[in-house]
Amino acid sequence: MRLLMRRAASRNGTAALLLALLLYSLSPAETGRAGSPSAGTGYVQAVALARHGREAESAALLRPLVSTNDPVISKSVRLLLMQDERALFHYQAALSALGPLLADPEPQLANRVRLLRALADVPSEMVRRHTPIYLSSPLIAGTIGARQIRFLVDTGASFSVLSRSTAKEAGLHVRPVQYEIKTALGQRIAADVTTGDLAVAGAIIRNVVFLILPDGAIPPGLPYSGVIGLPALRVLGPFNISGLASGRKQNRAPLILVDGSLGLEINLRDTRMQCALDTGSNRSWFASPAGANIPGLSNGREVRTIESAAGSDRKIRARETSLEFSIAGRHALLHRALIMAPPQLDGSSPVCVLGADAVAALAPLTLDFDRMQIVLR
Repeated sequence: MRLLMRRAASRNGTAALLLALLLYSLSPAETGRAGSPSAGTGYVQAVALARHGREAESAALLRPLVSTNDPVISKSVRLLLMQDERALFHYQAALSALGPLLADPEPQLANRVRLLRALADVPSEMVRRHTPIYLSSPLIAGTIGARQIRFLVDTGASFSVLSRSTAKEAGLHVRPVQYEIKTALGQRIAADVTTGDLAVAGAIIRNVVFLILPDGAIPPGLPYSGVIGLPALRVLGPFNISGLASGRKQNRAPLILVDGSLGLEINLRDTRMQCALDTGSNRSWFASPAGANIPGLSNGREVRTIESAAGSDRKIRARETSLEFSIAGRHALLHRALIMAPPQLDGSSPVCVLGADAVAALAPLTLDFDRMQIVLR
């Protein structure tokens, strides 16, 4: 166990991602044990809880473990606790969780620390909702500050996003951070941050955190001016995405979180795969390693385009094909799925992404963030 955590920490800066993948088949109940867990066992239990969206329970389990004498386990515990507290919108607590790691943070961690320090005095996000939320497309109208704009609902975004000019028009105060993010094209840009109350679909979310991108990062020709990311979506609760009613029984499958990204398990030609769910991507794609042992899936050679939430087009080498997949027994057909060649991926990339085309193929459905499940109707 300690060796696995050391390897994960050295490669990714956190052991949470690797162990979450190793424990994918385990539920929180299966990893739980009576009595007080050791630091290593407690960490494994916390990973399982966090991946099921139970960050409050995960954080409660981790807090007593931060003072363990094992430096490898202590670092992993502190990094996961930081992620849990941030997911709970406890920004000062997330910063405090890092403790001695703040003395000499690695570059990736230093980037997160800059953001947490800028948000340390921001209260938790809270929602007041009166009616269920129904979507006929990934676009939704909302009001932020003094500005009415159209947002893209993006389950693949770790933050909600506004352009600098939109934030100014809304009368929002921008906090300088220079938080580095990576775009769909692989470019690195520096973002600042703001907070505000977002009114959308009959609900009001208080203290929403928005990354502020330079003007031009969201091109003016797009049908939306901002992005609602996963943290705000989870606060809003269940989203009902419409489509042709099937009249069949409901199928349910768990949604999971790996390092803050939303995912779920699919079956592709009798092979189980864990895919990210990204409504901000217009196309679904699969990396060749994921399909290396699946008949008919081979490396891509043609140049294809994926449109990102920020409106940028990512050119990739991929083969376009039709693919049928299933989730919890419900089958869906992708007419233009992309099989991507492996050199275009880095070590943190998922092996497959279900985009807006997959959501449309599966609809009608409900993304139930309260119960962390997808309901196929």
